[in-house]
Amino acid sequence: SSPREFPVDTFIVNIAGATIVGFVATIILVITGSSAAIRPMVLIGFCGALTTESTMAVNIDKLVSYHRFFVATEFLVSMLILGFLAIVIGNIVAKAITGNLIRNNT
Repeated sequence: SSPREFPVDTFIVNIAGATIVGFVATIILVITGSSAAIRPMVLIGFCGALTTESTMAVNIDKLVSYHRFFVATEFLVSMLILGFLAIVIGNIVAKAITGNLIRNNT
């Protein structure tokens, strides 16, 4: 996308990554029964590689340098709000799946 436009590609990747973070964190918690050391490794390693937070910062910097303050603000605020909601959705989906798995195994 142009440095003057809303960075849709970065937005989609980060929202997908946030959803995966919520999902994987919950699955790991259910499997291990605690916040074991593997949880941060997976979340920071895998999900950190998937998401593009540094690209998000570069996109915001470019938008600001082109005086596209509203688009930069819109991008940042939507990433924060929808990123958080994506984590919650991933968490809910994982709980629904693991709840079904636990009930089916008893």
